Amino acid sequence: MPSNRGGFLYAGATITMFVVLNLVVPFRAKAQHAPDELSNADTILRLGHGPIIPITPADSGRTASAYMDFSRYTPAACERMIANAVGAVYRGWTSGKDPTRWNVELDDDRALPPNVERAARACAAQFTPATVPAEEIRAAVRVYAALGDEARLDETMRRWLSLSPDAFSRGRALFELLSANFDARPIRVAQMLAAASALDSLPAGADLWRVEAGFVLAQYWIKHYDLQRITQTGEAAAKTYARLPAAQRGLAYAPILFTMVDVGQALLDAYGISVLDTLRRTVRATFPEAAAAQVDQMIETLVASREQIKRYGNVATPLPAAFAYDLGERTQRPAPGRAMLLYRLDPNCGDCAMQYAELKSLAARYTSGLEITLVTQTQGFLPGTEVLTPAEEGPAIRKFVRDTLGLPFGLLIEDVPFIVVDDGRKFPGKSAFTDRYGSQVVLLDRDAKIRWLGDLTSRPRVEEAVRRVVTGTDMPGAR
Repeated sequence: MPSNRGGFLYAGATITMFVVLNLVVPFRAKAQHAPDELSNADTILRLGHGPIIPITPADSGRTASAYMDFSRYTPAACERMIANAVGAVYRGWTSGKDPTRWNVELDDDRALPPNVERAARACAAQFTPATVPAEEIRAAVRVYAALGDEARLDETMRRWLSLSPDAFSRGRALFELLSANFDARPIRVAQMLAAASALDSLPAGADLWRVEAGFVLAQYWIKHYDLQRITQTGEAAAKTYARLPAAQRGLAYAPILFTMVDVGQALLDAYGISVLDTLRRTVRATFPEAAAAQVDQMIETLVASREQIKRYGNVATPLPAAFAYDLGERTQRPAPGRAMLLYRLDPNCGDCAMQYAELKSLAARYTSGLEITLVTQTQGFLPGTEVLTPAEEGPAIRKFVRDTLGLPFGLLIEDVPFIVVDDGRKFPGKSAFTDRYGSQVVLLDRDAKIRWLGDLTSRPRVEEAVRRVVTGTDMPGAR
């Protein structure tokens, strides 16, 4: 589904489309009221003033057309409807009285929820590849890719390519196809790689889109921690960027920067600090002298990661805590005794359900070898609460973490004073956790020595790090 990956050239158009689809379309495409029995479904997605989509098996016997009117939906409106529905499912939004029903079982490799898929098919039935206006072809490609409708997707792409007179426009079409397959659920890996291959076969006029595609592909390989593909993708993106005409380098700077930074950070774990010098030499060798300053900026963006790596092996000192809950006999964190994972928790995060699921999975797998502790800070409020004093907020955070988020781990809360600016506005200060580690996750061995700093965005990457720490094997970056 759309996820704002790539497409940096069209940021302004994307913002405009978001406003139109979220503010205009709902008023032009009013949905019929759902039958009474649907109002009792466990979880219902109410998309603004648009259609009502039950996403649980409660209505499994009904068809989407029985209670939705998509007759005035364009392909772009269907695309946004699917994106909203999937986003709501992934974030665990609910309309009932039980906010604990997180949809944590969903991830990028799971299919669309059945009711969302039925609604999407009903919406897509309003148009065909032959009747889609030229300006709506991109949206139609995304809808058909989301549904896995190969026949209509192929027909739409043939039409789009026939309307593309040069390598640049054909490159854009193939990049959008690649991105649509990447954003589909489940990810359509074979189709994504086929689009990448077709894009690579185009003349040099499509190089700008090959750079954009490199960013998307790097995200996939990083997620699956395929070090060889990560390296190849980074090198190919750098070489392609070097070939770009001077007028296009500025347009491609954002994707190449993010690609090289993400690739560099992923390789740090595997190869250690030395990879930064290697990466610098490799990239500088492929770039013309005019781009030297930009290359330096790319590499220097990784300095923070290099400094983090240098901390590996240092003994971590206990964090200051205003409140500590469920920590057992050792009331400080970090503390020696067991391998430990510290997770920086933001109670207001609306997109962290998958990370919470990963924490639970790690806890179940390493029942005796790994201790997980959540670390957060006072902010003066929680979702759905009025302003809280620090004394009120500590117990409220514990209740929220246990009852709403369902996280059965030890909890350490820092009391962080607000920063007050001249006009009276207040902002949360910087916590000791953030100041010391600068990462979301800290892994420590039995002696409370830092062994890994990172996040939970790549399951294979974090699981390899945890396995090494629990078994007492150094991360390569520590050497």
